[in-house]
Amino acid sequence: MRLKTHGACVVGRTAWTRAMMIAGVAGACIGMNASTAHAAQPPVKEWRAFYSGPAGFYNNANAVTTDSLGNVYVTGESATGTGAAFATVKYSPSGVQLWSARYLGKPTGSDKAFKVMVGPDGHVIVAGTSDSPGPGFSDYVVVKYNGETGTQIWEARFDGAGGNADALLAAGMDAAGNVYATGQSWSGMDYDWMTIKFAGASGQIAWYAPHNGVAGSPDGINDAAVDIAVDAAGNSYVTGWVQVGWDSSEEINIYAYGVAKYDNQGTRQWDVVLGDEFDPGQATKVVIDADGNPVVSGNKLGYNTFKLDAASGATIWSNEYQGPANSGAFVYDMKSAPGGGVVIAGSVCMGNPNCDESHAMWKIDADGGQQWVNTYTAPEFNRAGGSSRGLAVDASGNAYSTGFYIYFSGPTVAVTRCVDATGTQSWIDIYGAAAPGAANHAAGRAATIDSSGALITLGSDGLSSASFYSTIKYRACAADFDGTGFVDTDDYDAFVTAFEQGGDDADFDGSGFVDTDDFDAFVYAFEVGC
Repeated sequence: MRLKTHGACVVGRTAWTRAMMIAGVAGACIGMNASTAHAAQPPVKEWRAFYSGPAGFYNNANAVTTDSLGNVYVTGESATGTGAAFATVKYSPSGVQLWSARYLGKPTGSDKAFKVMVGPDGHVIVAGTSDSPGPGFSDYVVVKYNGETGTQIWEARFDGAGGNADALLAAGMDAAGNVYATGQSWSGMDYDWMTIKFAGASGQIAWYAPHNGVAGSPDGINDAAVDIAVDAAGNSYVTGWVQVGWDSSEEINIYAYGVAKYDNQGTRQWDVVLGDEFDPGQATKVVIDADGNPVVSGNKLGYNTFKLDAASGATIWSNEYQGPANSGAFVYDMKSAPGGGVVIAGSVCMGNPNCDESHAMWKIDADGGQQWVNTYTAPEFNRAGGSSRGLAVDASGNAYSTGFYIYFSGPTVAVTRCVDATGTQSWIDIYGAAAPGAANHAAGRAATIDSSGALITLGSDGLSSASFYSTIKYRACAADFDGTGFVDTDDYDAFVTAFEQGGDDADFDGSGFVDTDDFDAFVYAFEVGC
């Protein structure tokens, strides 16, 4: 990268500034906003790692998590040549791949992992749906790997009545490392919710709880649980769709939100249906808020987010948000916010009658009020639509979403945004594919915050014929230039060295070249300590 100085004496400038600041700035880095708000640039990508399976075809990333040491774990589905396998990868805090593990129920199967978690023992749980190795269709599958080596410790499968299709769609974990999985299972007559607790140590089924929704369809009931949240006591809250009717003119099922609570022994404590055939909707997410009560949201006209009483299931509040044109909001992820309330990420229609689907994050406060909304619409005229798919919220209440924007012509791009605790966008990062040999299409899928406060995003680079997992770690604190976890004069010296050499990492403001604007941006970040 070239160094552009605008005629300034770089060495003299840096020496003078260091002398003025020799006392340094010390302190923990707790967020990204202070430095990036000034420069209106995203934080540095500390590393970006890619995974492609042995078949060299599609690799679709679905879930990411981290452990207390800052290691990163990602999972999804990876082509085998005749189908797909679970593919789980562990990276070190510096982005080095430590191991990868693949799971395939049968040689010609198509398996898909939806969740990865790290237990209190440091071992890794992956959950998803797998084609049955025998006669029949798909099963629930949970696999446990040794966290250090990636060696499989156990696998657990569940096949419902009659060997028909069973689909694990979500999973959670309690404080002891036991696994709770939910989804859809064939009962012998129709599809019901099926929630199962697996013992963390052995994978044995501790209990399973089927749940049939509301009767009313002449063609049978088709219910599906899509998300689960587990509290500290091992109670699990499950949400999903329950069929409440049948539209004969359109020949489609009509659904409403369903929510159920199970205690740690699998006994259903209560279940509620939110809506009916005249007020339909499809729930997508459930979280437990700071008060210990479940909040459920999804895709529904009118009131679409509900807080329920943990003891009874009664509605505490309901909130309606349908986008700025009041013509539709689509919920893909939701997280509990520090201090109460929830943050939601998805997409909204910006226009009516033309949707113009765009990125959105919004926060509902502890009392059900709309605290803030932040949307992003691509400026290009050939935009086809965009959506936030993954969400993370840090301890300061900053919200980070990742997703994509599709265009009628040109490549799909990944879009990652930071919105601060007041609802103001701090930065946006729009980027294409970088995986070797990948077509120039990129999309974000999931996000999390690691133990240092750094943002980790997971997505895919390339097209379906040849795609890669793409994992990115953003530097938690822009002024922590040497990556030690705090800001001091060593960071200043490291930046000066990179700046004087014109190195890529000295492009602090992301302009594409190194000049005194980068120096000024770094000094500002250094002064505020992050």
